[in-house]
Amino acid sequence: DPDVIVGISFVEDATAFLRLVAASPTLQGKPIILADGAKDVELAAAVENPDLIRNVVGTNPASPDNPNSTTFTINYRGKWNEEPTSFTQHSYDAAYVLAYALSTLGDSEATGTNVAAGLRRLSSGDIVNVGPASFAMAASRLASSPDTTIDFNGASGPLNFNPDTGESLGDIEGWRFSDDVMEIESLGVVFESGTDTFNAPDLTRMNVVTDAGVMDSGPMDAGTSTVGDAG
Repeated sequence: DPDVIVGISFVEDATAFLRLVAASPTLQGKPIILADGAKDVELAAAVENPDLIRNVVGTNPASPDNPNSTTFTINYRGKWNEEPTSFTQHSYDAAYVLAYALSTLGDSEATGTNVAAGLRRLSSGDIVNVGPASFAMAASRLASSPDTTIDFNGASGPLNFNPDTGESLGDIEGWRFSDDVMEIESLGVVFESGTDTFNAPDLTRMNVVTDAGVMDSGPMDAGTSTVGDAG
C-alpha cells in the first residue's frame, strides 16, 4: 500500500507495469511517477485506462529556451519530419563534447583519464556554440595549447561540468498526458538545478485514493514524497 508508485522504464515495460497496477485494487488509485523513457502517447493508448492515466506524471530533461535549442529543433524537423525525443539534443551534444575532448589529446593516448581531462577544458573561456560552423576553429585552438579552454554551449543547454563531481547541471521538466491522451502536456520546470529549487506542479486533476476515500489531489508539497493530503 505505497503512497506513490515510481516506474523507471521504457514504454513496453511501463505498459506491462501499468496494466498490473490497474488490475490491483490497492494500487490503481495511487499517484504514479514515470521517467523520460515512458514519455510517449503510445503508452496511454496501450494501457487503455483513462482513470489510471490521469494519475500519471513524469519527469524529463527540461528543454532549454535558448537559440541553440531552437535552431537544433528547427533543423531536426526539417531533416527528419518529426520532433526530437527526450535525449536527441543531449546525444547531439555528446558527440561534439567527445570530439572536442579528443582534440585536446595531441599525441597522448585516448584513455578515459585523458579524455576526462579534456572535458574539464570545455566549461570556461570564450563561448563556442554547438554545430559544424564553429567546430574546426575551436578544436584547433584546444589543440594548440594545454592551457586553452572554451565555454561550450550545446543544444541541450550550457554544459558546465562541475569540477568536483564531473556532472553537468540540468533542469528537470514535469509532464503528463492530456485528458484525451492524444498529447503530452508540460508541467513546466519542476527542478532548477542551478539553485536546487523544487517547483511544485499543479496535480489537481489526479484522483488519488486515501484512507478517507477518493480525492482530487492539489499541488505537490515541496520536499514530500506524498501527493496533496495523502500523507
